[in-house]
Amino acid sequence: MQALDVYLNDTLVGELRGERAELFFRYAPSYLSQRAPLPLSRHLPFDWDHPGQVFGDGATRAFFANLLPEGGMREQAARALGLSKGTSSVCWKPSVATVPGRCRWCPAEKYRQALGMPPELKYEKEGGPGFSTCFEVVREWSSEPLADAAALLRWALFNFLIGNAAAHGKNLSFLYADGDVRLAPFYDLLSTAVYERRVDNKFAMRMGGQKDPRYLSGHHLEKFAAEIRVGLRVVKAQLRELSGRVKAEVPPLAKEYRRNYASPVIIDWLERVVSRRLAMAVAITLGEM
Repeated sequence: MQALDVYLNDTLVGELRGERAELFFRYAPSYLSQRAPLPLSRHLPFDWDHPGQVFGDGATRAFFANLLPEGGMREQAARALGLSKGTSSVCWKPSVATVPGRCRWCPAEKYRQALGMPPELKYEKEGGPGFSTCFEVVREWSSEPLADAAALLRWALFNFLIGNAAAHGKNLSFLYADGDVRLAPFYDLLSTAVYERRVDNKFAMRMGGQKDPRYLSGHHLEKFAAEIRVGLRVVKAQLRELSGRVKAEVPPLAKEYRRNYASPVIIDWLERVVSRRLAMAVAITLGEM
């Protein structure tokens, strides 16, 4: 059996154990006795009737495997440690842990951890979360579900307007602070549609059942609103507001980038993408598509 102490900053949270290729986790009594402690994960909840509860491999692995680096970085670490690339055993190596014998956790949780999903499930078509699931988790887990659901709606619509096909569940997280759970600030807000000949620009999460943003229609927006349980009028109003803000902000930003960076051609591509998406948004909100 191997074991690591799990720390939140300098606070002992619990113990992570490995037995016969399975992972187990248990909260430390000292952590549970603190004032307003927060669980590591939605799938590692406190059981006050059984404070010594040991979480099994499924819930434990889903959380801790998502703390590891992905892709090439994970494979490189595994090779350096003489491990297979798909293993979670890199958790046990002192050279990977921040402090030998410890596993440090930051007060944040990725959506995949909150859903108990393994790290390889990123896109909806691969078994990752869709919009409906994302909104349900916010309503259930956030300390401010209305505000965070509104922010999530803006995130979804903004990514459509700029042509971001990489807006998947991996890019959503929760922050834990002062006893509250809130949706984390968004990142990876970029246009993949500018590389339309080199990148698959299908939606990472279907919008109203439509996987290709080029063919998004008012019917799909209506289905999207129903799936996320937000009124269609609210969704359309938010799309109109964001469209106006994007339309106002893009020209001066494009001018600034051309002046500062020798007129990169990608700015022309981005303006074309945004112009097409803005035209689509107008047609959708007016019922012309």
